[in-house]
Amino acid sequence: ITGYGSSGDWTVEETTIHHASEEGINMQTASGSLTIQNTEIVDVGDAIDIEDSTGGLLIKSVKIKNVSDDAFDAANISSDLDFSGLSITNVSADGIYFDGTSSGSASIVDTSIQSVRNGIHAERAPIHVTVTNLTVDETIGDGIDASNATGDWDVSSSMFTNMNDKSIDAIDSRGKWQVHESILT
Repeated sequence: ITGYGSSGDWTVEETTIHHASEEGINMQTASGSLTIQNTEIVDVGDAIDIEDSTGGLLIKSVKIKNVSDDAFDAANISSDLDFSGLSITNVSADGIYFDGTSSGSASIVDTSIQSVRNGIHAERAPIHVTVTNLTVDETIGDGIDASNATGDWDVSSSMFTNMNDKSIDAIDSRGKWQVHESILT
């Protein structure tokens, strides 16, 4: 599904996307709002790609599995993102990817990320992130990589297990951090 460069609002609901060699959903450079709910994306390149977009995003009850790149690519966005009930499994790159030019805010609630390079990659990102009830298991790298990030982070009621590197990497981060009622092993 592609809405590349679109300015309208999109809803993808109760949809199954299998075996796409590139993106399952491509909304790069879009300015409209995107809602994805009750959807499954399996065996794709990037599952959801919203690079360079400015519209809002709501993801609810989405299952992403067997991805050869990022499950969710939000490089260079300026948006407010809401994730709820997201399940990410078996991803060659990152579960959720923000870069140093991604701005806005992200709320990540009731989400499971397993068998990825990094659960959430936000190195150098100025994005403000609130995480509640996140489970990250089996990473090659970090559960959350927010090294050198400038955005504020609030992580609560979350669990990080079987990290090959750090549960939470906030090295040289300049944002305000709160981590509470969480397990980091």
